[in-house]
Amino acid sequence: MPDASGSSDSAWETALSLQVGRANLRPFAKAERQGAMWDESIHVVIGIAGNGTIHLRGRRHELTVGDVLVVPWGTSVAYAASAEHGLTIASIHLVPWTGSDLPPEPRTKKGGVPTRPPALPPLPEDVVHVIDQPNITDLALAAVATWGDRTRPLGWRTCRLRGIATCLFSSLYPAKSTMSPIDALLWWLKASISHDITRADMCRRANLGQTALGRMVREATGHSPTDWLIHLRLEEAHRLLTGTKIPVAHVAAAVGFRDRSHFSRLYQRRFGHPPSGISRS
Repeated sequence: MPDASGSSDSAWETALSLQVGRANLRPFAKAERQGAMWDESIHVVIGIAGNGTIHLRGRRHELTVGDVLVVPWGTSVAYAASAEHGLTIASIHLVPWTGSDLPPEPRTKKGGVPTRPPALPPLPEDVVHVIDQPNITDLALAAVATWGDRTRPLGWRTCRLRGIATCLFSSLYPAKSTMSPIDALLWWLKASISHDITRADMCRRANLGQTALGRMVREATGHSPTDWLIHLRLEEAHRLLTGTKIPVAHVAAAVGFRDRSHFSRLYQRRFGHPPSGISRS
């Protein structure tokens, strides 16, 4: 089947190589400060409430609601909340995907030298400061909620966090802004397979009517929008089932299938054997 990502293959492979290593909300009281610390992660900071400043690499960055700051691997960062409003941030740490049921939590230190960062393509600047693009804050809050939800099985949470990491990184990647509307839609579908997505959602995302959407997706992929989404979900499920020991039911749910028997039928039709038939020793 064709890969509709075009020249963005390397960016997509990078997005697939990440998972959420830690996610939390961090409230700072009025005028509260935190000294410089660094993390072995790509650290995405989103302003949720109030305002303040972040200091890193000799520069001061303002941070208010909806601002997004991407801190490169191993970069020391300090925070200062405003005296009037305080500051609340969502703090999302992206680390390399290991295939493990348990994501590696990044180390946080006040001194010393960080380990060499993984082989990831650089972001467009040493520090990326953007006004919130659609869904970034929602993704951050979803990561926080999933990270802290101990009522869900670990395998499900790991799959979900991996999908969020992919979606978050791809939303920040600058090449996305230069894509055609249909390529941007196909990218978004790849990154959002864990979510419930309707045909109407696709139309709104691409700003197209039903007929135009169907025609343009079929021209790009050879499939209807619904069939292409199923293809993406099955490919990611296959990647997880052959590369991890996460239970089949958790994989199915994490890639957007709510009915496990329906997932099994589609998987067998696509790969010639049921998902339960994979050797996972």
